[in-house]
Amino acid sequence: MEGVHNQYELNEVLQPFGKLLMRRGDIAYEEGMTADRAEELVCSWANRVYSEREELFGTMPDGTSTMRELERVVMLRVVDEFWMDHIDIMADLKDSVFLQAYANQKPIDVYKKEGFDMFEEMNDGIRKETVRRMFTVQVRKN
Repeated sequence: MEGVHNQYELNEVLQPFGKLLMRRGDIAYEEGMTADRAEELVCSWANRVYSEREELFGTMPDGTSTMRELERVVMLRVVDEFWMDHIDIMADLKDSVFLQAYANQKPIDVYKKEGFDMFEEMNDGIRKETVRRMFTVQVRKN
């Protein structure tokens, strides 16, 4: 794997995590840092931040972790949103795929391939959005 050669490159690699769980400079460059080492540091940082949030949110009156309930609710909401969008997109694809016959392609093959790609894209979006929401959700206690 390729290494990270300086703090600037490390900051570029860490940039996508900035809004979720860290600020520039939270993870310092180490001489000879590999991509694996950078990933290890990010995972360690994320686990620490997540544990702090879990401790901050505490437990529910029945003794279960508030974070487990949040995970359940957030995941269900994200899956529902993405699935409903996916159904609409698949309906649009079904309506437009017949035009592929003019391009000497079997519409059913195009539908299957495009549908599979869209499903994979949806799954990736669900993962990313769930993580984003879990690191940004705020809990109000009555």
